Amino acid sequence: MKWSIRKKIIAGFISVILILSLAIGISYIQLTLVDRTYSDLVNKKSALFIQVQKLNVAVIQEQASLQRFLLSGDKKALESFEDAHSRYVEIGREIGSLTLDEETRQWREELNYYQEEYYLVAKRAIALKQQNQNEAILELVNEKGEALISGFQKTAEQFSEFQQHELDDYTHIANQKVDGVKNLILLFSISSIIAGIVIATWIGNRLAKPILAVARAAGQVSGGNLTVQDVVVHSRDEVGGLAGAFNTMAHNLRKLIRHTATSAEQVSASAQELSASSEQATLGTEQVAGTMQNMAMAAEQQSRKVEEISSSMHDMYAGVLQMADQAQGTSDTAMDAYSQAVAGNDLIHSAAAQMDHINGTVTGLASIMEHLHTRSREIGSILAVITDIAAQTNLLALNAAIEAAHAGEHGAGFAVVAGEVRKLAEQSSRSAEEISTLIADIQREIGHAAASTETAAREASSGIQAVQSAGASFTQIQHSVYAVNEQIQELSGSARLMAGGAKAIVSSMDYITQIAESTVSGAQEVTASAEEQLASMEEVYASARTLSTLAEQLQEEIQHFKV
Repeated sequence: MKWSIRKKIIAGFISVILILSLAIGISYIQLTLVDRTYSDLVNKKSALFIQVQKLNVAVIQEQASLQRFLLSGDKKALESFEDAHSRYVEIGREIGSLTLDEETRQWREELNYYQEEYYLVAKRAIALKQQNQNEAILELVNEKGEALISGFQKTAEQFSEFQQHELDDYTHIANQKVDGVKNLILLFSISSIIAGIVIATWIGNRLAKPILAVARAAGQVSGGNLTVQDVVVHSRDEVGGLAGAFNTMAHNLRKLIRHTATSAEQVSASAQELSASSEQATLGTEQVAGTMQNMAMAAEQQSRKVEEISSSMHDMYAGVLQMADQAQGTSDTAMDAYSQAVAGNDLIHSAAAQMDHINGTVTGLASIMEHLHTRSREIGSILAVITDIAAQTNLLALNAAIEAAHAGEHGAGFAVVAGEVRKLAEQSSRSAEEISTLIADIQREIGHAAASTETAAREASSGIQAVQSAGASFTQIQHSVYAVNEQIQELSGSARLMAGGAKAIVSSMDYITQIAESTVSGAQEVTASAEEQLASMEEVYASARTLSTLAEQLQEEIQHFKV
């Protein structure tokens, strides 16, 4: 079976991992056993020991509470006695729930016997206390109570000593197991380290020895000694493949050096012949390049002249096109002006119509103002009549008041009415005066408005005349712009004809320019080709000289190798 380096390394690591896994597994099992031992020690033995101590405490509390009750008759002491007994019963029940061996159950039954007997004695003592039979209580307690308590405490003490011995034994066993686990883990760790070192040393030797042999042979080859013996490696891994490849490389290098030496001699001879031939070709190429350079200079001068003429024709063509464009632009502007003149003429006619309408409106407004002025005078006359009526009413009311005063009590009511009528007459008189004042103000404003209306009518008449004059001017401008536009159209047509002729001339000059440029380009290309060929021949000559030198150097280097 062929074992590669990768497989060997993986196998070594797997071996170490298996040893470590075995050590870890055994350690885990042993630690589990130790954990169980400690769990049994803590959960059973220690718990049982603690519960026995609690039983002892409960009995002591019963005894103390009973003595306090028997001495003082305190009800609380009796309750404390019952509580202590209840705790004892509960603790005994908890001990019974534990898994106990036969000897432990005998100890527990003996403790329960003393407790039950003492409880019965205590109940009889309590009953005697309630009957005030103190002498009987003393006799009962001294004869039976003390003996039961003493027996319970002695048994509890012996049971505690028994539990302590068991705890010590379990602790000793657990410590022995811990020491064994520690020794086992240490043994497996040392074994794993030793196994790892052995496996690593074995793999390192299997890999390093053949690699060192290949390295020594490679050092001899790098020094030029190709007569080195083949490297012998018996392994069938990558190192064996490397040794075989190195042996093949050494054989191929020997063949290559021999073939290179023969080829270097041939290359040196051919390079010398090529150098002589390239030197002769270089001289001929230099003459051709000089002739083509002169032709290129003459063609370039001709091309520049043609380009100058072509540029002038292009400028002329551009000027003609610009003139045609300007003429067209002027024509467009003239048409716009014509359109604006037509629109202005229409606006003038519209304005004239509006001015006529305004004149008619102002004339109508003047007649309305005159009518308002007449109506205001009529209102003034009416107010004068109202003022007279109010004065007469006031006078009549005054006379009525005088007559009512003469009438005495019979005229009192009439006097009141006369007073109210006089007040109304005075208010009517004041209102008539205020209205008269407003009418006078309105008449003055109407007079001003009438004057303004007459002025507006005169201005409207003047405006109508000005608009009519402007309309005539716009009509004349319209005819003039139309005539100018026709002349510009003729000029634009002539410019287009000139532009067509100039374009034909420009096309011809462009064609001549292209021919001249092609001639110059061809001459330049031929010159460039000649120069490139000259450069190539020079490079060939230089390469031939270099090749000859390299062939000589190669022969010198080959002599350093031992074939």
